[in-house]
Amino acid sequence: MDGKRQMSYVRTGSKARQRQRYQMQRYRRQKLFLCLALLFFIVLAIRCLTRLYVLEDQVFGVEQKVQAADTAVGGVLDGQGHADGKNITAGHNNGHNGADGIIELAAKDTEQLSGGLEQAGNSGAAQLSENEIQEWKAIYGRNKELLILVNKEHSISREQEPAMRTICNGRLSSADCLYNDLTEMLSDAKKAGYEYWIASAYRSAERQQKLVDEDVRKFQAQGCSYEIALEKTYDYMMPAGYSEHQTGLALDILCSGNINMDDSQEEEPGNKWMKEHCQEYGFILRYPREKEGITGIRYEPWHFRYVGKEAAAWLTERNLTLEDVLPL
Repeated sequence: MDGKRQMSYVRTGSKARQRQRYQMQRYRRQKLFLCLALLFFIVLAIRCLTRLYVLEDQVFGVEQKVQAADTAVGGVLDGQGHADGKNITAGHNNGHNGADGIIELAAKDTEQLSGGLEQAGNSGAAQLSENEIQEWKAIYGRNKELLILVNKEHSISREQEPAMRTICNGRLSSADCLYNDLTEMLSDAKKAGYEYWIASAYRSAERQQKLVDEDVRKFQAQGCSYEIALEKTYDYMMPAGYSEHQTGLALDILCSGNINMDDSQEEEPGNKWMKEHCQEYGFILRYPREKEGITGIRYEPWHFRYVGKEAAAWLTERNLTLEDVLPL
């Protein structure tokens, strides 16, 4: 009897240990499930917060663009331009300067923004007399190849690119047609005591796209989505195929003593000389401060565009830019 009782105790103890092991395994599975569920909800919450942040950033960007368009159009509708057509401005006569209202329109502008830019862009031409309009049409006919309009609404194809040649000892390339006038301008500037560094000239569409991609990646590294990073990049850089540099007629000219590509250039005596005399050699300051609402590009005191001596003198005398007159 004692042997049977002992065997019964052994079987009973074994079953108890099995139940205990089963309960422990069940507890561990429940604990693992709860941990996974908690992790899932944490990830879901992070994704929701990220989407809210991106949405807020997008809404803020749209508000900025609408405000910029309202400012640009408002300056024209309020009659801020002078009646003689020689000093037409869009919004800046209200006291806007520096960083106030300097927003370059992005490639995916809404219809409201596009309409505002169109109204502002036609303001200069609206102030011209019939004789001046005919004068411009004749100038355009004689210099059509130099007066290509390239901006975020007007692209350039490879077939439109002029013949190129190297400049700056082979470091850069530019349109061959501007070389003699550029050489003369820099030579005369040197006689006046000023020297320059040409930071950029011709850029192919492929090179422009590479620059865009590089800056998009920089913004993405800061936590921006691709769409937000691209929008931020287009605030100051043209899309491939829409850059004036692809014409070979645009030059970024910096003063040798200050090669920072920013508004500090306008304080340099060399930059003041260049803006005062460039039209004598066929160049214009392409993106003046008072024309931001018309060109859609923020002020760039270093960006000069070759249009030929005849067109440069005519545009400078009337304080007009290409967007003012090429719709004629």
